[in-house]
Amino acid sequence: SAVAEEVKPWEASAELGMVSASGNTEATSLQAKLDVKQHLEKWTNSYVLTGLMNKSDVENDDGSTTNEKTAEKYFGSVKSAYDFGREADYLFLFASHADDKFGSYRRYTTVSIGYGSRLIERETVQLDAEIGPGYVTGEKVFEDPILPDYLVTEEGSMLRVAGVFAWQITSNAEFKQSISIESAEDNR
Repeated sequence: SAVAEEVKPWEASAELGMVSASGNTEATSLQAKLDVKQHLEKWTNSYVLTGLMNKSDVENDDGSTTNEKTAEKYFGSVKSAYDFGREADYLFLFASHADDKFGSYRRYTTVSIGYGSRLIERETVQLDAEIGPGYVTGEKVFEDPILPDYLVTEEGSMLRVAGVFAWQITSNAEFKQSISIESAEDNR
């Protein structure tokens, strides 16, 4: 008789990385990520939080260098997926928000709804794909020498395409790659 695979109600993974370099230049980078999944009877909810900070030597106009923050970004997303019960087909609702102190967009928020499916399912390899329309709003930095850090709000419709490739290399090692493309009128 076949034994049903036990589905855990909660899965979580956490990452923390730090790189520090010294010598001719000083640089420090810190990155953190928390990824949590909640499995219910017909729903799977995913929560992701990430943060990135970087400090490095910056050359001033007079030729001297100072160690300054050069990157600071925080990102969060929530996805709820309703399982149809037919070979991993599902409808999803996705929302994300990012706050980036040094990016061309200081803040941006996306919301989308769509369809997802498992395209490949083998013993050690899985490939999931999603597609759906959505809405994006963001505060873009307008480059103007007279008005530094002038923000312009952009908003509109978008198309979200995403995928996750997972390969269980051994019982203790897994390779996972996620990609998402959110294409809107202003970011093509």
